[in-house]
Amino acid sequence: MNKKIILNEEMKCLVNKKIERPNNLVFSQEKFKELLLPNFAKEHNCITITNEDDSFLEDEEKFIQFVKETYTDYTGYEASNTETYINYFLEEENLTLNEIVSITFVVIEVWGQQLKLLEPESQFCFIISCDTEYESVTMRFHKVRSEELMWLGEGWENSKTPVGCIFI
Repeated sequence: MNKKIILNEEMKCLVNKKIERPNNLVFSQEKFKELLLPNFAKEHNCITITNEDDSFLEDEEKFIQFVKETYTDYTGYEASNTETYINYFLEEENLTLNEIVSITFVVIEVWGQQLKLLEPESQFCFIISCDTEYESVTMRFHKVRSEELMWLGEGWENSKTPVGCIFI
C-alpha cells in the first residue's frame, strides 16, 4: 500500500525518539476490537465511523444540505465524524506520547487497508494531532477530494504541537 507521510518538526521529534518499553502493551479485548475494527459507514460519497444504531439522512439532497450547513463540505463532515481519541482505547496509563503515536501509526495501517477495501480508487488523509500537556493523541481521516481543501488547511506544518498527515 502506497503512502506519503508529512510530519511537522514537533511530530518528527516524537516519532524519532527511541521507545524504551518492551512490546507488551495491555488492551482490553473489546476496546482493542473497537479500535482496530470500527464500523465504517459509506453514505453519499462519505465514509465515517458509526455505531450500529446511528442513522444517516437517507435523502441525498437533505444530506448534502446538512453537510454544507454544518460542516461546509464532505471533507469537514468526514474529519469530524472519524475523530478518534486513541488514549481511550489504551488500558495502560503510563505510556509516553511517542508510544501512543507509534500505536496510532499501527491503527492507521489497519484502517487504511479496510478503507481501501471499501473504496480502492480513493486516497485517504489520516491526521494525527497530539496534546503534549495531557500526553494524548487524536486521529481522524477524510477522503482526498480534488474539489475540496484539506481539512487541516494551510500552515499546519508550523504548528507548535505535534501534527502529521499520512496519505494512503
